[in-house]
Amino acid sequence: MLGEKILALKKNIFEYAGLIEKMLDESTKGIFSPEKSKLEEVLNNLEPRANHFEVAIEEMCINIIAQYAPKGKDLRLILMIIEMNKDLERTGDHTVNIAQ
Repeated sequence: MLGEKILALKKNIFEYAGLIEKMLDESTKGIFSPEKSKLEEVLNNLEPRANHFEVAIEEMCINIIAQYAPKGKDLRLILMIIEMNKDLERTGDHTVNIAQ
């Protein structure tokens, strides 16, 4: 059961990272485009999805720690994902600043 939860957590963090990468790509392309649709996409559609991912991943990490009290490499992995989550959230905020 713990293994399944960790696998789902990994899947979510990779999807979140892909979303942040897309946000950064759209923001930087939008700066050089006369059309502002890419910037609006970041602000109106991608940012809310990113915010949802950040909260969901944090809750997953907390729930796994509370329910399973993981030890060793599982705990280190969860703590690493918490740090990655914070960094991705910060990067997402920067992409929004670029789009604005």
